Amino acid sequence: MRKPCVVAGIVLALMLVLPGAAWAGGKTSPETMSFVIGQSSYSVGGVVHKIDVAPFIENGRVFVPARYLDAIGIKMGWDKVTSTVTLAKGNTTAKFVIGKKSMIVNSKASAIGAAPVLKNKRAFIPVRYIAETFGLAVKWDQASHTVSI
Repeated sequence: MRKPCVVAGIVLALMLVLPGAAWAGGKTSPETMSFVIGQSSYSVGGVVHKIDVAPFIENGRVFVPARYLDAIGIKMGWDKVTSTVTLAKGNTTAKFVIGKKSMIVNSKASAIGAAPVLKNKRAFIPVRYIAETFGLAVKWDQASHTVSI
């Protein structure tokens, strides 16, 4: 009856080799990125990083700086001439134009309820549209004014 011990040993070894592996299906889960409204920092996996701008709320929408989304694998590009932010991850590319209530995801345009803004020389995108575009969950903690992606 050593088979359960062998299986447990293999599972333990895999957990050590693949620390991001989840129990359900062996899929890795992405790190959680958190912003506190008004604070010039964000955290990923519990590690705090300083940034030069702070997320904010405007008209009931939470805006986060696009530049720092690379911490969760979303690459950002900026076209100064057209004021366009391009976000990309995997097979998904989204374009947001500062001041326009629309976005283009993989060449398909759609309306959005709040336009991206430029503030302190940084592009801010409403977090809702980042989450919807890239299939991410967003959690809002009212008590600490923290948004987690």
